[in-house]
Amino acid sequence: MYPFLFSNLGNLKDYETGEFWSRKEFFKEIQCRIACFKNLGIKKNDKVIIAHGNNIRFFADLFALWHLNASAVCIDNNIGISEFDNIISVCKSSFIIIKGKIPDKINKSKYKKVQFVDTMKCNQEILNLDNKNIKFDSNFESIALILFTSGTTGTPKGVVHTFRSLISKWISLENFVPLKYMNNSLCLLPTNFGHGLICNCLYPLLNGKTLLILPKFNITLLSKLNKIIDENNINYMSSVPSVWKIVLNLSKKPVKNSLQLITCGSAPLSAFLWENIQNWSNIKRVWNTYGITETGSWIAGTEGSNVVPKDGKTGRGWGTNIIISKDISNIKNDINLLDNNNRMKKNEKGYIWVQTSSLMQGYLGQKKMTNSVVCGSWFFTGDLGYLDPKGNLVLTGRVRNEINTGGIKVTPEDIDLILERNPKIIESCTFGMPDDLAGEIVATALIIKENTNLLSDDMHKWICKYISDYKAPKVWYRVKEIPKTTRGKINREEVAKYCSNITKMK
Repeated sequence: MYPFLFSNLGNLKDYETGEFWSRKEFFKEIQCRIACFKNLGIKKNDKVIIAHGNNIRFFADLFALWHLNASAVCIDNNIGISEFDNIISVCKSSFIIIKGKIPDKINKSKYKKVQFVDTMKCNQEILNLDNKNIKFDSNFESIALILFTSGTTGTPKGVVHTFRSLISKWISLENFVPLKYMNNSLCLLPTNFGHGLICNCLYPLLNGKTLLILPKFNITLLSKLNKIIDENNINYMSSVPSVWKIVLNLSKKPVKNSLQLITCGSAPLSAFLWENIQNWSNIKRVWNTYGITETGSWIAGTEGSNVVPKDGKTGRGWGTNIIISKDISNIKNDINLLDNNNRMKKNEKGYIWVQTSSLMQGYLGQKKMTNSVVCGSWFFTGDLGYLDPKGNLVLTGRVRNEINTGGIKVTPEDIDLILERNPKIIESCTFGMPDDLAGEIVATALIIKENTNLLSDDMHKWICKYISDYKAPKVWYRVKEIPKTTRGKINREEVAKYCSNITKMK
């Protein structure tokens, strides 16, 4: 069905506005935008920025662009002005699709010649197309999607996916993530990154399922997630660990037992949090997934109806080969070094490489950066982990987050997973702090439950029951909030900056 892409579109519902589009109404909305975009002069291979998301019209805009063989550049509507200008420069975009008013930050762009297109006004266009004419008729190697994973300063890193890599992803997922669990799917993740868009939204939507769209990471809505699930008979949803910590703290359990599958990804998942998700949802089919934007998101995951949680366990490859290497210093330049001599044994931690048909085409306009992570058909993920005796991938952290304290490497994600077991702690973030003697020392910021007193000595004694003393944080901070990225991931650099200006725990 995917070569025809739009042949089995599902239904859409926007929670914020209450709008519901049946398949027929969905096609009509796509038609409006095809006519509108053609009249404006949007054509094949144009890189068009969609500067809004997590609403029903986003998908009509996306599919209209794909019908015209244009490339969709999906960005956060709250993006900073520097990053926005960088993206326009790299993409050479002439059109920016917005919803209603131009966001204040974007309106201050130095690029004055770009044309803003209000998707709300596309409904006024005269329809000249028949439903039967909405079809996918593109070169599979054409650029379908560009998603940016960084770019606040310097050159932004735009992940380029072709129609081939995306279609390959969706076909592969059918063998591992049964669509029978996704009849009524929920998305509360941002639609401008891979996990939320490619897997959580487009996979069920392009297979005839109904998709309910929520605003991203809305605390008020998260507090009543149980009611949203019950009222909409939700069978499937996906999220990230940081969001689940909020949900478990604020929302009651759903009572109608409609949930059949939950996936969680984008960061290491602790067994403690995993079990709490199972208890909250009243299902054991809670799967931890592994994937990054460069691979079209999910490339591995746990499976089965009765999953037993384990810290960081992400299961077997979903249509993906996975190896763990000992070294990365020369591998990026020599495919021969990815042989058995450089592979770690079972249970030995190292660097994660993957081989998948859904791999990105590359980073937009950044050949050197692309070559630094792609070696032949293999991709270096930048993650650390190991394969257990059964071949399950266990994720332990990111290479860039490693703390070098006196020449010894400490993975901050390992510390955070352990701290989640402490009943007095809501959330933690471990990071490296500069130190004249050790180079770096291990520090941790904690959100502690109200009316709870904790001293740094108490925390040190507690955590040393589980890890070696050299790994234990030497400095502790009590904070009210832990900064996160727009994708819901912990921003360790921002936490470190914030903590440098506050008093340490006694």
